[in-house]
Amino acid sequence: MRASIVVTFLLAAGCGGGRCMSDFTGHWVGTTLADSVDLGDDCSFRYTGSGGCESLGEYAAPIGNQGSVKVSIGSSTGGLCLPAGDYVCVYSASAKTLTFNCGGGVTSYGR
Repeated sequence: MRASIVVTFLLAAGCGGGRCMSDFTGHWVGTTLADSVDLGDDCSFRYTGSGGCESLGEYAAPIGNQGSVKVSIGSSTGGLCLPAGDYVCVYSASAKTLTFNCGGGVTSYGR
């Protein structure tokens, strides 16, 4: 269940600016678990984790250095993913690190 917390963070964005564009969009690789999160500048969210887990959805707003953000998971398949639904995730971010807690414990990521 802990792996599923990292949930869902977004498809990496290409060119152009979207409504969630920030310094923190893009691909993040797990530093404590074998997982990753992609936060798109279009507010898309993609989480991949152990056992073939993949969660897809969106997040509500651009993220800053710290705070909380609503993550809505539309679909989850395989592994220990969070089920579809809405989650409030607490986070902190810097140029090279990102931590998330969507209710199942803190997960850490790097670039």
